[in-house]
Amino acid sequence: DQLIQSYRDDLDFQNIIDLVQQDLECCGISSDGYLDWSKNEYFNCTKTKEENPSVERCGVPYSCCRPDNQEGLLVNLMCGFGVQLEKDKLAVITRIFTRGCIPTIQTKIENNLYTVGGVAIGIALSQLLVIWLARTLEGQIESQKSLWTYN
Repeated sequence: DQLIQSYRDDLDFQNIIDLVQQDLECCGISSDGYLDWSKNEYFNCTKTKEENPSVERCGVPYSCCRPDNQEGLLVNLMCGFGVQLEKDKLAVITRIFTRGCIPTIQTKIENNLYTVGGVAIGIALSQLLVIWLARTLEGQIESQKSLWTYN
């Protein structure tokens, strides 16, 4: 919730959220997906128009938008406006990504579990090898030091 609420507070933070949403093709955080954006004061859809006069009211950030063309180069910055009010879910799905980022990340990890596990084991084994080599070097240094003190 804090990620969504502080979206407009810091430009760098906003750019990170936009990057994650575009790369993972997701919108929002939780399983509620794009409806999470109603927790942000600018995108809040529960308040009346007088309470929330923001132009972005009931919308989502542009990073939730599906690309208009095949190459994904053209982004319609206005495509997310008013999608939280849309009753036709099919119309929403054609305009924006509706799945939350956490479920998307979970799915990607589950689909690549063996790869993630293999990489983790590889990193752990390489770290153990480095520790073993460091201990061996330490033993050799101690042996040389004892020879110097003996002579």
